[in-house]
Amino acid sequence: MYQILGDEVYDSQDIAKKIEQYTSFTVREDMSKRTKRDDALAFKLSIPVKKLDPTAKDYIEDDTEINHLMILADEMSNSQMENLGLKFAIQKSYAYTYDEVKNEILLVSGIMHISNGRRKLPDVMKRLLSQV
Repeated sequence: MYQILGDEVYDSQDIAKKIEQYTSFTVREDMSKRTKRDDALAFKLSIPVKKLDPTAKDYIEDDTEINHLMILADEMSNSQMENLGLKFAIQKSYAYTYDEVKNEILLVSGIMHISNGRRKLPDVMKRLLSQV
């Protein structure tokens, strides 16, 4: 799906490939259509717990440890998404759950042009988080 960020047109599939190539995250789903906007990109991402904390166990039951891993995933996502090379784009990611079966943290990431993103991205993220 093609999206407009400022004066540039991006294909969400190309951005998904860049995310998988330049970051530690795996794209589970392209959620750009769910934003109901033509100037926003959105993805459901996952990252294995072992990439966040190599000393973590295979199964985590402690809520405080899960919360710590979710914070680490948020920070890593926000720092690694800068490597995508999107000009004048703003990005936010929120970890929303821990997948016990695959031992992964799941995140929702939204990308918008900086002119609209400062105002509209929090609303887009609320909409996306209500849909997962």
